[in-house]
Amino acid sequence: MWSPKGAETPENSEFATAAFIPYQTPNYRVEYTLAKSGVPRAWWRSVEHSTSGFVVECFVDELATAAGADPLEFRLRAIGDDRKVPDFTDPKEGKPLDTARLKGVLKLAAGKLRS
Repeated sequence: MWSPKGAETPENSEFATAAFIPYQTPNYRVEYTLAKSGVPRAWWRSVEHSTSGFVVECFVDELATAAGADPLEFRLRAIGDDRKVPDFTDPKEGKPLDTARLKGVLKLAAGKLRS
């Protein structure tokens, strides 16, 4: 959830979606620098971490293009086996990310785009 104390706990605020990803990656690093601004920041007419999710998925598209792969197939391979990824931002109450469900949603959305 968003927190006005983003500088103190950025993993629970500004960039959580960038760190809480479904992709199986052996080498993954997230860096964060708080940008001080007089303009308040919040959600993009959405909830929680939609901005960093957008950034991560755009980068996955770039990786798929560089690999010469279909973006959907690239994602499905990168997600790997069905599993539940724990929500590190809220281990007690947070819901794990169900990769089986995510793969189903990706396939459904791709089917609608392609038809």
